[in-house]
Amino acid sequence: SFSLFPVAESTQAQYRSVDGIRFTADAEFKGANRNGGANVMVYNKPAIKKDTTIYTKDISEQVKSKKKEEPKAEIVRTDTVVTDSTKLKEKLKEKDLLKIYILDQNDDTIRYINRKIKEGWNTVNWDLREKGVRYPSRSEPSKDADDPSGQFVLPGRYKMVGLYNGHRDSTDVQVRLDPRLNITAADLEARNAMILELYAEADRAQIAFSALQDVRKDVQMIESIVINASDSTKTKIKDKSKELLKKVGELEKGFMGPEDEKGIVMEPYNIGRYLGTTGSYLNTSLGEPGTNAKEMLSQTKVEVEKNVKAVNDFIVDEWMAYKAFIGTLDWPLFKQIDMPK
Repeated sequence: SFSLFPVAESTQAQYRSVDGIRFTADAEFKGANRNGGANVMVYNKPAIKKDTTIYTKDISEQVKSKKKEEPKAEIVRTDTVVTDSTKLKEKLKEKDLLKIYILDQNDDTIRYINRKIKEGWNTVNWDLREKGVRYPSRSEPSKDADDPSGQFVLPGRYKMVGLYNGHRDSTDVQVRLDPRLNITAADLEARNAMILELYAEADRAQIAFSALQDVRKDVQMIESIVINASDSTKTKIKDKSKELLKKVGELEKGFMGPEDEKGIVMEPYNIGRYLGTTGSYLNTSLGEPGTNAKEMLSQTKVEVEKNVKAVNDFIVDEWMAYKAFIGTLDWPLFKQIDMPK
C-alpha cells in the first residue's frame, strides 16, 4: 500500500536573475530556490520479509546429517519459459509505477503523469500545468508516457489521485498566483486563449508530420516484401521509392532539420522554431500577450498552413501515384520451394 500526504499551498512563482552582483567569487550569500510546482510526499510501505529460518534444538545434528547425504543430481529445467517474455516485462515495468491523475474542480482529468517509486519515502512533482499537445517529432511516445506539459492551470483547488499496484489514494492541491505580481484571472484567461490557438496549430503540424512518417514506414514495408521479386521489378520499385522519399525529405525540412544533421547548422526558420519561439513569448507573458507575441503567433499560423497544404498536396498527388504504381506490379510473396526427390 502507499499514501499521498497533504501538499503545501503551491505558488506559480516567477523566476528571474537576482539584482546586483552575480559572481560567486564576490562571496555574497547565494541560496537555492524552492522547487517549483506542487511537491507531494508519497510513502510506499515496504514489503514484509518473512523469516524462513527454522530453529530446532538439534541444529548440530542436522548439520552433521546433511554432510553425510550424497549430492543429488542436478535437474535441468527445459520448460522455464511459461509466458510471453514481452508481456512479462510490461507487467514488471508497471509494477512499481505510480500513476497520478490531476482533477479540476469539476472532477475532469486535466493531466496524467507517472513516476517510478521505491519503497519508503518518495517525492512526486506536478508542474501546475494542464495537458498540452505533442509537437512534430520523429520519435513516438512510449505506451506509458506522461501527458505533454501545457498551459498553467488557473488558481484554485485541484486533486491528485494516485493509483499504485491496485491501491488508490488522493490529496488536494491549492494553487495560487505569485502574490508579488498584479495579475488578474482575466489576464490569465486571455493568455491561455492564445496558448490554445498555438496548440491548435501545433496539433495540425504534428498530424501532418506524422503522415510523412507513415509514408516512410509504408515504403520500407514495400521494400521488405519484394525480396522474391525479379531484379527488374526490384529496380523499378527502388527507383520509385527513392524518388518518393526524396520528396518526403524536402517536406520534412519545413518542420525540422534533417535527422542525421550534426553540429551547429544555420538553417532557415521551420515550423519547429516558429512553434518554440511563439510558445516562449506566450508562456512568459504575465497577462494578455503583447504585440510581439501576437505577431509571432500570426506568422506561425501562416507557416503551418503553408506546410500542411504542401503535405496534403503530396498525399493526393505523389503518394497516390506511388500506390497506383505498386498496384500495377505483380511479384511472388513466397519463394518457390522445390520438393525434394
